Amino acid sequence: MSKLPFIIGEASTLKEDIGRKHFTYLPARRKKEIKKYGSLFFLHAADDDDQVEINDIIDNYYENADKFGIRVAIRKTILSIKPKMDFLFAIAHKNKLYYAFSEYYNIFLLRNGELRDLSLRENDFLEEEDGYFFGEYFLFVNDTITILQNSVKNLLSERVITDILSEYKENVAAKELLSKAVEEVPDEPLTVVTIRVNDLKKINYFGFLKFFIFLVILFFLGYGVYKTEFWHYFKSKSKKVAPVKTPDTPVVIKKTISKFPVLPKLKWKKKLGGSLMASPTVYKNTLYVASKDKYLYAVDLKSDMVKWKKFMAYSIASTPLVIDDAIFLGTYKGVFYRLSLNGGKIVWRFKTYQRIVSSPSEYKNRIYFGSFDSFLYAISKNGKKIWRAQTDGIIFSSPVLAENKIVVTTLGGRVYVISADSGRIKWNKYLGGPVYTTAAYYNGTIFVGGNGKIVYAFDLESGRLKWKYSVDSEIAGKVVTNGKYVFLGTEKGTVYAFDMNGKLKWQYKTGGHVRKSLLCDNEILYVGSYDKFFSALNASSGALLWRDKLDSAIYAAPYLHKKTLFVVTTGGMLYSYEADLKKLKPALLKR
Repeated sequence: MSKLPFIIGEASTLKEDIGRKHFTYLPARRKKEIKKYGSLFFLHAADDDDQVEINDIIDNYYENADKFGIRVAIRKTILSIKPKMDFLFAIAHKNKLYYAFSEYYNIFLLRNGELRDLSLRENDFLEEEDGYFFGEYFLFVNDTITILQNSVKNLLSERVITDILSEYKENVAAKELLSKAVEEVPDEPLTVVTIRVNDLKKINYFGFLKFFIFLVILFFLGYGVYKTEFWHYFKSKSKKVAPVKTPDTPVVIKKTISKFPVLPKLKWKKKLGGSLMASPTVYKNTLYVASKDKYLYAVDLKSDMVKWKKFMAYSIASTPLVIDDAIFLGTYKGVFYRLSLNGGKIVWRFKTYQRIVSSPSEYKNRIYFGSFDSFLYAISKNGKKIWRAQTDGIIFSSPVLAENKIVVTTLGGRVYVISADSGRIKWNKYLGGPVYTTAAYYNGTIFVGGNGKIVYAFDLESGRLKWKYSVDSEIAGKVVTNGKYVFLGTEKGTVYAFDMNGKLKWQYKTGGHVRKSLLCDNEILYVGSYDKFFSALNASSGALLWRDKLDSAIYAAPYLHKKTLFVVTTGGMLYSYEADLKKLKPALLKR
């Protein structure tokens, strides 16, 4: 069965069928149609009375495409009809997307984990005429496009859009984007469409033919050069200067040194299930890791085999806390559990009624965690609420313990310092917008990344700002410190290292987002990235010690246990690496 050129996902709060009423997809099927018209997408916010105008636009486009190129045809069509409805009209032709839209719609494209706003007015490839916008953009296989109304775009951050498009297939992604927006404006009619480029050959059928002709021409040109005296002259010259090998002439074997001083040593790897967005943890020779496939896995470290797995009914993105022969963790359903070590049997449940992705912490026999309901909770190990402290927004981060205080950040844009005993808020600071980062604490100072591309250092007791530093993009993961340096990663894939006074020491560039995937072990900083590479860096200099490419993106922080490093990926893989540098071989490549 041949591939479809595009995979479409649709979601709407409207009762009628969105595919029939508000979204039109007309794929070109014949070769002549592909070459002349391309594949057509039309999304609109029109009523049934406007259907005549919609048909006029489509018919007018086909007429113009018979006479002009695709780009001109779209422009002429829109400017001649001047639609009164809100719309987005797009044509996929060869390996380009040509599109026109009104101010009501926005179009985003996700490529290799990077979200691009194709409707951004400052784009060089976007033009405005008579209140309509016209643009064109190259397409590649696996590009994902989403079309959003202004009301949806304004409710969702680019980080949320990126995560949903990266994680879910087309229909589910459309529904997830819609549900996020509906939480904010439940009564407004909303529509979301996602489109994945599945097979460019279907819309660029003669691309291979062009390439084949190019190879044929190149062959004959090369053959012609070969037959010229010019070629033979250089051939003979090369023979004259070639050294003559004799028994007395030693053969020199060149040794080159790899750019990595040591080679990584993979002990074992194991496929577990769905996307692993939470860090693993180890307790009494058993590794525990939660998955978005709704299972909690227990892996025996002696045999590397799964001892048991517990179905939790809902996805899990928080790292389980394992202490006192018990497992504590939260789920997407908003239920916090205590499980037994024997098969994961449920001991008790604690309901918050909103999603929990915050990883729990323990202090003085109390368990602390945050919820999407905006509360930070303190509960006993028996599942009884001790207190809860309300913040200004969703708590995405994990609580950090700091001298009888809890530090937590919110998507409302604030960092809070809360008494661990009473739940009373000591102080809070606004950081300019949603804060996803989990803070770090050392010796009286809190380090936290803000939404406005800034890392802050605050005094724990007073909240006084000690220093701040602007980085290249949003800090969307966690901040870590070894007491000498402060480390963080950004959405553009840059790892920053600062001294404790805020002076930049070094930067390291990866090829993808760096979020929660940092771990510092004294003088070694471990970094995971959405480019699939896992790296070990010298914490003082940023020099690369070793790196390895894994199966998929790395979101969660690695876990170190007795000189063994455990790394998980969004592809559901668990990796075990040797962490003792003395046991790693030098990366000397002979010949």
